[in-house]
Parts: sequence; C-alpha cells; structure tokens
Amino acid sequence: MMGKSQETTMMDIYHWCHEASRYICFKPDRVEVYQELLAHIFDKVNDFENCGMKREEAMKAAVEEMGDATEIGLMMRKIHKPYLGYLWRVTQVLLVLSFLLIFYVCRQAGGIRNMIEELKPQKDYWEQNREVYDRDSAYELVADLTPNCEARIDGYQLSIPKVVHWKFEYEEDGKVYQSDTFKFIVKAKHSPFLDAPKGILEHLTAIDNLGNYYTDVSGYTRGPSVVGNLTVKRLFSSQFEMWVDKLSPDAEWIELQYDFLGRSFRLRIPTIGRGTYD
Repeated sequence: MMGKSQETTMMDIYHWCHEASRYICFKPDRVEVYQELLAHIFDKVNDFENCGMKREEAMKAAVEEMGDATEIGLMMRKIHKPYLGYLWRVTQVLLVLSFLLIFYVCRQAGGIRNMIEELKPQKDYWEQNREVYDRDSAYELVADLTPNCEARIDGYQLSIPKVVHWKFEYEEDGKVYQSDTFKFIVKAKHSPFLDAPKGILEHLTAIDNLGNYYTDVSGYTRGPSVVGNLTVKRLFSSQFEMWVDKLSPDAEWIELQYDFLGRSFRLRIPTIGRGTYD
C-alpha cells in the first residue's frame, strides 16, 4: 500500500503539471502538454532513482528541478498560441464540409466521371450548331452580333454572348413568304445547388424600338413571341437557344423583359449591325 509521504508527493506532481498547463487556452493543447509534462517528470524520477535516491526523494527532486509551475506555464502559453489550434479546428471542419460538398456534387452529376465532364470548358451552342443554318440557302444573314449585356436575378448571372439575325423564305399555301428570325443564346451561370432557370426564361417578353410587343412562350399563339429551349445543362451553367418569332424587319433593337412576382430585369440587344445597345 502506498505510504502517506509517497501519496503526497504524487499529488504534488499532478498539481504541478496541472498548474503549469492551465495557462494554455486551447484545451486539446492543454491536455497534450499536461501529459508531456507528467511523462517528463517521471523520466526525471527514474533518473534520480538510478542514481541511488529513494522513490519519495526522487519525486520531490524531480518536481523541484522542473522549477516554478507558473513561470513554466506562462512560457509555454507563448509557444502554444490558441488561434493556431482554433485554425486547425476550422480547417478540419472545412475539410469535412468539402468532402460532403464533393459527395453531393458527384451524386447530382451522376458520378465522378460525369462530374469531370461537367467541369470541362463549355462550348457555345452556336459554335456547334451554326453550320446547320449556314448551309441552308433559305437563310440570308442580316447581322451576326456579340452584344455586351447581362443581368443578375435569384442567384443566376444571365448573359447573351451571341445573336444572329436572318431573313428566310418559306412556302405556305403555294405562296412564298419572307420573314425575319432573330436567334440568340442566353447563358446562365449558377451554383450547383440551382437548376437551370427555365421558369424565368419562359416568362420573358420583349418590345422593340418600334413599340411592337412580343409575348412570352406561355402565352404563345400565332403572333410575335419569344420562344426558347434548354440546350445545354451543366452543374454550374446552362445555355438556352432562344428566338423571336416574326421580328419586325425594321426593328433596330429588341429589349427582353422579365417582370414576375416582384422580380424583374431588362436586356436590350441590337438586331442590326450598327449602334451599341446596353
């Protein structure tokens, strides 16, 4: 059974380690330092015992040789900065959140392979499909434009990188008619948590500089209208091929308008190759 003097000495060792480590603010560091100090003291105790001291004398000598606990604790607090510990904790949390985000994105994309495909640079729709119209002799090019206009709404960044204005001929009831078609691409950048903004673009209307009104696709009849299809859908962006049916041949610009449930934006784009419209 441990004697009273030895028990007192053991308590002295624990008390000294606690006093020296309590000045460290970051708890995980404090626990680690306490264990290191305790191990260091017992190493000294063993050294003294090997030199011929009794156990009780060796423990007292080890504590005395360590010095003042408060002084040692203040010195160690300068070494163990709390913000480094908290930074490490934040980094661990961010790492876990990053893995969860990657898992979520992979699941949304249908797997790692699909996700890699989604992250590849996205080609413009017209770059891949323009030649279909260029080969068709019924289409006569009026203007090939790259307007500089964009809008932000509900987490989406909308822009129009390409506009093509054609005249084309069509036959109906044995007669040949000529009409203007105005096609453009709407790009929508968004986070992977948002779907393509199909609902927004389905409520687009338009007006030109002559005051002609073009209804949205949901109210589509046989009159002038704004129509579109989702053509490219990826995690971080989408592309829509859109066109204005029965565009007035004298219109110099057309303004796309969205006004629904208190949210709105305007995008004005040219229909001919002169002038700049924002």
